[in-house]
Amino acid sequence: MGACECPIVPYYVDPIHDFAICKYEVSSLENFEVKQIQLKPELAEVGLEIRVFGNDSGQTLSILPGVISRVDRNPLHWDALIPYIQASADSSNGASGSPVITQSGHAVGLVAGGFHSSSTDFFLPLDRPKRALQSLIDGQPILRGSIQSNWLRETRAECSARGLDSQSFKKYCPGGGGLLRADKILPEGSSAGKIQEGDLLLQADGQNISSLAAFEDLIDHAVGSSITLLVRRWLQNHKVVLDVKDLFALVPCKIFEYAGSFFQDLRYELALKCNLPLKGVILFGTRGCFDIDRDHIMIISLNLRSTPNLCTFIEVAREIPVDLQTDSSKGVLEKRSLPSSSATKLHPNVKRRPVPYSVRVKAATQGPINGALPSKANFLSIIVNETEGFVIVPQAVVPSSIGSITIVFEGSIELPATKVFESTSGWAIAKYDPALIEGRVEPATFSDIPFEIGDKTTIYGLNRDGDHPCMVEATVTQIAPLPNDYDTSLFHHPIHLEVLHFQDTCASTPGVLLDDTGNVVGLWLPFPLFHDGKPIYVGIPVSIIKSVLEQLQQGFFPKEPRLLDVLLETVSKNDAISFGVPEGIAGRDFVRVAEVSCTHQALEAGDFLLRHGSKSISKLSDLYGLTQERVNLSIMRASIAMQLEVPTITMAAYLVDRAVWFCGAQLETPYPPLHFTTRKLYSRIWISEILPGSPAQMYGLPPSHFVTGVNDKLTEDLDSLIREAAVLPEDQYCQITCLSRVGVQTTVALKPNMRDFKTVEVRKKEDCQGWLYREL
Repeated sequence: MGACECPIVPYYVDPIHDFAICKYEVSSLENFEVKQIQLKPELAEVGLEIRVFGNDSGQTLSILPGVISRVDRNPLHWDALIPYIQASADSSNGASGSPVITQSGHAVGLVAGGFHSSSTDFFLPLDRPKRALQSLIDGQPILRGSIQSNWLRETRAECSARGLDSQSFKKYCPGGGGLLRADKILPEGSSAGKIQEGDLLLQADGQNISSLAAFEDLIDHAVGSSITLLVRRWLQNHKVVLDVKDLFALVPCKIFEYAGSFFQDLRYELALKCNLPLKGVILFGTRGCFDIDRDHIMIISLNLRSTPNLCTFIEVAREIPVDLQTDSSKGVLEKRSLPSSSATKLHPNVKRRPVPYSVRVKAATQGPINGALPSKANFLSIIVNETEGFVIVPQAVVPSSIGSITIVFEGSIELPATKVFESTSGWAIAKYDPALIEGRVEPATFSDIPFEIGDKTTIYGLNRDGDHPCMVEATVTQIAPLPNDYDTSLFHHPIHLEVLHFQDTCASTPGVLLDDTGNVVGLWLPFPLFHDGKPIYVGIPVSIIKSVLEQLQQGFFPKEPRLLDVLLETVSKNDAISFGVPEGIAGRDFVRVAEVSCTHQALEAGDFLLRHGSKSISKLSDLYGLTQERVNLSIMRASIAMQLEVPTITMAAYLVDRAVWFCGAQLETPYPPLHFTTRKLYSRIWISEILPGSPAQMYGLPPSHFVTGVNDKLTEDLDSLIREAAVLPEDQYCQITCLSRVGVQTTVALKPNMRDFKTVEVRKKEDCQGWLYREL
């Protein structure tokens, strides 16, 4: 209506056809006159001029002209047993559900679909919506039946091609329009074994039936009983009796959320499309523990028990302990023994050489948090300390501790692990309980021989499919810093060291670099600096990070690593001289500040870093392993030498430890990588994700913005937003003020829905071992 708005509630949703009837309270429309539009589907005819009233392409109240060209088009692929209207109205996205109005002001259809490449549109006729509406008005039940088969309308020529002679066609279709053909039969349904695909319908209960609408009406009025069909199967007539089922009983009526995913009974139309019997459970929200690459996965059993329907699935799910490896009688994890032979199996085509004891790691993280997207991976890793249970994992694959990490020994023993340490060079440490393993677990041995361009090494990891370990010979072609690219991935933090680049390597899963004796000389890690849609894989030499690894091997965590909150780059001496560095300063390469975060106040972009205390700085790795809160640096700024005391930040500053869901928007504290892409921190509230179907999406709350106010109250941090959200009235609008990264202000009028989208806080526990979930 444009000038007025009121809440509506679904009153009737058709189980098959693409329409629903909603109800609003007339009293909620004050000082506004509502005029109803009469439904007259019988007016639809070829050549009728119509107007489509809707929001074409998202534009409010657009009016599109058109002409009806067909009224007997077979239903669209998601519908059944209803003839569609075809017209040329040139509607597009946003017009779906719009009423189709005649010049006399009556409605004859609803926009259902069309072709983007042409002006052809398809309308749902209003016969069934009008019948349902009248039943609701009269207080009568709406009957919907099904013989569990789908039918299409065939022309006379198509009927002749299926063996129907001209005399029979005139007898059973005196109007000459065509007959109905069985298109799909639901296995184990009412029509299974009695009707075959291709059968032509001659009569139903002794009546000539040649239209989809008449056939559906006959079925609807026979719910709970049976109908008798006369069909032509090639050259012979067959009479069959079919039971008519209640269509509402065949449609899922509930959704079950379990382990972060959503489940429901197999839908009728999906079973018909996939030629499946109407039983089983469908996974349609693949997240959490059931994060699978494909959607609409059929679940036939859970925990080795058959799940023919959702009720059985729920019963089985409730009996499963939180940890699948937990002994329900003891409440503890059982100790497992390693096989007597623990030789790693290699692909037969690769060269055999000594390798460290390796494990497989399966990781699935929930997100987005820390700016990272949800991810899952299966990769090979090594044990750093067998007595403490330390295993190396890539930060790009396990960006946060929300999710699960599983260590797989010898392909059969699986133990849960927790992320416990973050390095400043793209890797982290996950810890499992070593007391649960019986037998000797050999940790990796490291070699700190430095790399040079042209050196050869072996990349040891899993193949592309993650099926088995493999080795790839590789040659170092470049030793250079990672590119400072924060526009493609906001959760990547500065890596202040040089990495190894290799030419034409096909290794695409995380692993390690080995020398000829089986020592680990580097880590093979992915970084989310996307190249052709894939992360970049580089090597981290052990020679740079060995001091940290040695402390982990000794059983304790190093002092919390720190780094400069700036982006650095290396510059050749000639380029440095052109920027004002005196020629007399020794060094082949220099390190320059490429960019500083919006919160950093000591260094400036363009500064050259010359010395750290008494140590010269000529490469990024000279600044690796900082532990002091402030460091003394000798710099050159605009040809002027300076001594500065520069603050450092910890890796903990890069890890979000709290998130809040508000109206379907995920809000976090701005993580430091954002500091490089925004002019200033306008607030301590950052919109990292918008949930589809939520009020935040419906009313246009923009993602990747700062929230600075709710109504007339400033919100500087998550606590202040939670306070304001707690006093917002239900079903009334509030105003959210947002600022983009460049300071452009946007205000959004949003109506909260606290029933379906509650305010929820997720916070990391004080011991950092897990997260707490709390509804506010």
